[in-house]
Amino acid sequence: LLKYESKTSLKYSFIKLLDYLWNGANQSYEPVIKFKNQVGQAYRFFQGYQQHDAQEFLTCITQRLHEEMKILPKAGSPGENDPYSGPNSMEAVWTRYMERDNSIFTSLFHGLFQSS
Repeated sequence: LLKYESKTSLKYSFIKLLDYLWNGANQSYEPVIKFKNQVGQAYRFFQGYQQHDAQEFLTCITQRLHEEMKILPKAGSPGENDPYSGPNSMEAVWTRYMERDNSIFTSLFHGLFQSS
């Protein structure tokens, strides 16, 4: 499962929210409120209870979760210094991209298309 470093991260609040939604044992709304407050701290325009665009909300939280869940590249990995140098095959481009921007979100939602 997902690990978290800090109880103040959006990732931690999201994990607690999912646990609450899936297990349902807790009758408190505390995980929902904590997640909403954490989103408000990360993005000031989501503080309070004004109506917002759902697409904008999902974009913000998925981008933030992606940033918090990135798998950092190992020191000295190829392409680390200049990700756009070297061969330009689609496989090489994708490999360099994944070296610096890999997370569960990248695995689930990103891809690379090449026109023929």
